[in-house]
Amino acid sequence: MRPFKEYTKHVTKPGLRRSLLEVFFLFFIVIVLSAAFFYIVGEELMLQKFRSGDLFEDIPVPTDRIYRVTDSAIELAVDELVKEDESLEWLSDDVKEKYRKYFDKSELDRNIFEHYENILKLDEGDTVYIARVTSDTQRDLSKPNVSFGRFYNAFSNQPIMLLIPLLLVVLALLMAPRILKPIKKLTVSAEQLSRGDWDTSISVIEVDEIGILANTLEIMRTNLKEKIFELQNTAHELAIELDEKNVILEKAQSLQESFFPKHKEVGNFVLASGFMPSEHLGGDFFDIQDLGGGKLIFIFGDVEGHGLVASFNARSILTIFRLRCRENPDPVYLAEEISGMIYRGREIKSRQFSATALIGLIDQNTYNMTLVNAGHPNPVIWRNAEKKIEEITMGNPLLGFQDDYEYSSTNIEFRDDDKILLYTDGVIWCEDSHGNYFGQEKLFELVSINFDLPVEQMITVIEKNIGK
Repeated sequence: MRPFKEYTKHVTKPGLRRSLLEVFFLFFIVIVLSAAFFYIVGEELMLQKFRSGDLFEDIPVPTDRIYRVTDSAIELAVDELVKEDESLEWLSDDVKEKYRKYFDKSELDRNIFEHYENILKLDEGDTVYIARVTSDTQRDLSKPNVSFGRFYNAFSNQPIMLLIPLLLVVLALLMAPRILKPIKKLTVSAEQLSRGDWDTSISVIEVDEIGILANTLEIMRTNLKEKIFELQNTAHELAIELDEKNVILEKAQSLQESFFPKHKEVGNFVLASGFMPSEHLGGDFFDIQDLGGGKLIFIFGDVEGHGLVASFNARSILTIFRLRCRENPDPVYLAEEISGMIYRGREIKSRQFSATALIGLIDQNTYNMTLVNAGHPNPVIWRNAEKKIEEITMGNPLLGFQDDYEYSSTNIEFRDDDKILLYTDGVIWCEDSHGNYFGQEKLFELVSINFDLPVEQMITVIEKNIGK
């Protein structure tokens, strides 16, 4: 939902209104500038046409009124036109003076009084025409009069030219609500979608691009609503399955934790163990049996993999161990027996797994221990007399590596206040918040520092430091 929500933040009512107003304002400015251009520049352009006489071409001249005029009469006529017609009031005094000078500078024949004949002055509306001139002088005189008449007519319509842009602006403002209405509806609908309201339909009755956009949004809303409904159902089903699996996982972890006896005293030996379940169900296992006569047999190990399958395989190893340890408590025999059964089960039942393990037989009478290490991390002994750690190294493969492998063992002699530490690789490879592994070095350091603590308290210290 976030990307769509981020998008709709920019489609807001003020922003849309502002954009349209900017367009209308720009349109208005263009129109005003155009009018100003005609108002200012047009004055000079019409003056040039007035001087050149380009407008005096093929002008039909009516013949109803005849006057005899002189050069002074023409000048007076121009003055009277300027004074009488209010529509020329917008002309500046400077422009009026230019028109008067034009007549003064005309190549007016001084003999006009002797050669004029049939000079016609006709009134047609607001325009003054002079035509039917027999002499060249009179023809030259007629051109500026006709040009001035056309110039007068062109600029007498100037108010209409200014009124048309204003009408266009008013029309645009009147049409703006109709244009904005469907866009506003789309904006409101987009905001509703961003808030997760998938039930309100998008209805914009238009046949243009806005209508196409509205239909597209409506199709998107319908599809998203269906997908969200499907996802909600799937999430609900997965939540139920997850709850069921969590219950199974909790029970399996409780069962696995029961494999590790917390505290036990057997003769002169004190046993303590710790179990820290991760988010995955593991394959760690541990069991110790009292054989009587001062002898103890134990197995401590880890099945590869995680989950219920690993836990089930660990349980199978413990079952074999408990059945065979009383028949023959020799650690070498037990290692070979368990390894062979895992190997044969792999071929027959396709149960492909392996395990690491420490199998030891403790004689409390002699303080000796016979130990087999089947690919497991090396245990360490704290020698209290020497105040040092001794690592017990051996070289045997994993359980289940092959059917007839002959495992070897080693003998360990305990002295007063010695301690032996067994651990799985989960302790070594546990990461802290910075992604650093716990490691053997830190584990051995904790044992060296806390050697004088009881074994149960030493386990607690190690558990508190794992993952830090």
